[in-house]
Amino acid sequence: MMAGCARWWIVVRFALALALVQHGHAIAQPVPARPHSLEFSLPTTDGKATLAGQIDFPVDLPGKAPLVMLVPGTGLFDRKALFGWSGTDRDFVFEDLKNDLVAAGLAVLRFDLRGVRCTPRDLQYSDAADQDSRNALFIKTCIDNAVRKTVTPQTQMDDVAVVLAFGLRQPNVDAQSSVILAHSEGALHAAKLLQTAPGLVKGVVIFGPILASPVATVQWQMTDRVDKAMRALKRKPGNLTVDDIRAGYDRSILSGLGPIELFLPPHGAWTEQELDKLQADRIQHYESGKRDVLAYDDDEPFPSPTPVVQASFAWWKMFFADTLPVAERFADFPGPVHCVFGGSDSQTDYQFQRRSLDPLRPEQRARFVIKLFEGYGHTLGEHFLVGPIAPKAKAYLVETVGRVARGLQQ
Repeated sequence: MMAGCARWWIVVRFALALALVQHGHAIAQPVPARPHSLEFSLPTTDGKATLAGQIDFPVDLPGKAPLVMLVPGTGLFDRKALFGWSGTDRDFVFEDLKNDLVAAGLAVLRFDLRGVRCTPRDLQYSDAADQDSRNALFIKTCIDNAVRKTVTPQTQMDDVAVVLAFGLRQPNVDAQSSVILAHSEGALHAAKLLQTAPGLVKGVVIFGPILASPVATVQWQMTDRVDKAMRALKRKPGNLTVDDIRAGYDRSILSGLGPIELFLPPHGAWTEQELDKLQADRIQHYESGKRDVLAYDDDEPFPSPTPVVQASFAWWKMFFADTLPVAERFADFPGPVHCVFGGSDSQTDYQFQRRSLDPLRPEQRARFVIKLFEGYGHTLGEHFLVGPIAPKAKAYLVETVGRVARGLQQ
């Protein structure tokens, strides 16, 4: 998930397609023969949008297939979840996962977030088009701002519920062997749904997940993240020198947060007192920004004013008002919750997020399984934030989902 309006263009660059397909009920066939894929279009609970998507089936598997639903994090994503800079098809993170999950004998349920029609890679640009022109074409062609303005914390959970219910109704699906696989903020929406209906799925696998509250997570992103990363660059006790920063910047999450000049001292080194003052200034800025955000009306578009709407302000206000840890929302879910972190995650810090398990009762904590991939980022790849997912981490996700679905992993 992202913190701060200044980073909203990352969301735009990785927005994805909302395909035009037939209504799901019209094409679902009550016969045992399994299609390779089943496309659908479903009305939302609030009646303000439709949700398009598809289920991909393992064609050679006899009988019903276990179902895994993929839930994306913060962004403008379609079912393929474009979230990478490698220039390869593996940048489509959910498409990449889908291929391996289907090969492992699982039916895979994916959907396009409401109000998104296409990805930047679907568009044809003229050779002379500059970045501003490309951005304008993407927004005009791919984003329905009126629909995006209807996105709230409630509609995000409701949309997951609508799509999952459709998937579980399919005759080729083993509804008793279903799993949710969620990324980042998607863990929050899965947790909210399972808090109200804990028997929907057998287990949950979340990567780059939120376990702390939305408030605590964004507060960390806006304050402690930079402080921790800067102090980690010290090569010996004492001041943080220019040479320390230059030596470690490229391997630090700071390289994903801004140019090196933002972190260099005006003289030869940052003293401990100066680092403390920088952190105090960040905290003050956070508190001021929080007051500003909470002053907006819920139904105003976020961000504002900008050419593209990410959601309503009700969604952004959630990150300054919702103090319930996601781990607590999962606490009474009867199945396993597998949490897969990257040690170089710039968004959901492993050590910070894991602390949210401490207040749980021992029997509740026992249902959480923690896996850490050192050196991988928020999407379990080489980058601090984006994919593609590294092969080792992807194999672990696929194997874990399969074991949970088949009752082999508790």
